[in-house]
Amino acid sequence: RDGSWSIDGVAAYPIRIGHDHGILCENNFIKTDVAIPLLHGEGGESGEVQSALACAGIPYIGAHPCEGAICLDKAYTKVIAERIGIPTARWISFSEHTDASYAIVECEKKIGFPMFIKPRRLGSSIGAYPVYNADDFYKYFTRSMQAGSNRVIVEKLIENKRELECAMFSTLDGVVISPPGEVISKGFYSYESKYSSKTVTVARAEISESVCKEVISYSRKLSSELSLRHLARIDYFLSGDEVIFNEINTFPGFTRESLYPKLLTEMGIHPVDAIKAFVEDAIKDARPV
Repeated sequence: RDGSWSIDGVAAYPIRIGHDHGILCENNFIKTDVAIPLLHGEGGESGEVQSALACAGIPYIGAHPCEGAICLDKAYTKVIAERIGIPTARWISFSEHTDASYAIVECEKKIGFPMFIKPRRLGSSIGAYPVYNADDFYKYFTRSMQAGSNRVIVEKLIENKRELECAMFSTLDGVVISPPGEVISKGFYSYESKYSSKTVTVARAEISESVCKEVISYSRKLSSELSLRHLARIDYFLSGDEVIFNEINTFPGFTRESLYPKLLTEMGIHPVDAIKAFVEDAIKDARPV
């Protein structure tokens, strides 16, 4: 969390020595075939670790640094989605030194209540809050800023919505997009509810064929435009028959509760086979710096 690298408390560094790449720990060099960066949020999905691995010549699974950084930032991702014709909820973003009294005026003018405030560069609904009135706004704006390195995005809160998620699976052989699954949550889909019995995930959402095709089409466009690699989960809201892009997770979880491995299984791809395919592909796709 503090940016240091270590093995069992001993300082360690990703390094390239001649044609070999691996980890240097004291005087021991541990040759490394491939890295699986099982990390969420800033520092993990934002490209820093991947850049260090790339400089050391260590192949790794998942997004390359630039693409990871863009996808982690919800505002940048929405700009790209809108540019290629994919609808998003009305939104506005703010960075450090923004006064809450200024922000609420802008938000009321461009979005209107109810709203949703969340950090631009965090995941798992950390620092995310629904906002129904001015009191809520003042209460949560600063709190969300502090949770997310002083960058927040404020969106129109879409009520009575459904939450759909697609899996992107890719290797050098091509890209596969799953039909959308659904997250069914009692109330706000908070950090706590993501990992509790309050939330149910369904590997195949009960939606019309036209909505399914639209979600898959949007996901394929985003995958291509953002050069998504190996694995990603692409999230949407469904309001009536209107599909609204939400965000992208470039290293979705593989827990028992996670929807991504369930989506793979629904397509006939066993999660263990997927990880093996990612490892083999990362080694083949290793890039010289």
